[in-house]
Amino acid sequence: MEPQLLAKSFKYTGHPGCKGALFTGAVYIDDEGIYVLHNRFTWESGNTAWATFGALGALINYLCTRKKTVDYPFSSSPFADLPEEVQARFTAVTPSRTATLAIIPKESVTGYLKSFMKGARILVGDVTLWAMGAKKDVWERLSEMGYMERAEQDAAAEA
Repeated sequence: MEPQLLAKSFKYTGHPGCKGALFTGAVYIDDEGIYVLHNRFTWESGNTAWATFGALGALINYLCTRKKTVDYPFSSSPFADLPEEVQARFTAVTPSRTATLAIIPKESVTGYLKSFMKGARILVGDVTLWAMGAKKDVWERLSEMGYMERAEQDAAAEA
């Protein structure tokens, strides 16, 4: 089964190295694991500054965060260095020249959570991968792919 595109933007919680970062790229999923393509990132504070103070707030936020980097929670490889047959599997989103790909094996995924207010979340150890605007048709097939749906209370009890 080819990896299915789940979302084009995402964020991580539970990992201090990327707190407040919103990633643009792609989250692909199949019955073997999750593939996270990191194209670029922005900061949640930038969106807040833009909404509150307009262009001036966005400019000030940019000047304050332009050298700030993220630490990905999973090991990743530069997308351009991967073999062409691997790159061909991920064609739904055009990767930037600096894009990286992280592969999360299915065994590392402890489950996923669905809720109307909090959206699509995939649990990988202490890290939660939030898929922004997850595609409903792919999201509904996760149990068919062998991923376990968790109850909100179970996940909170483990944390």
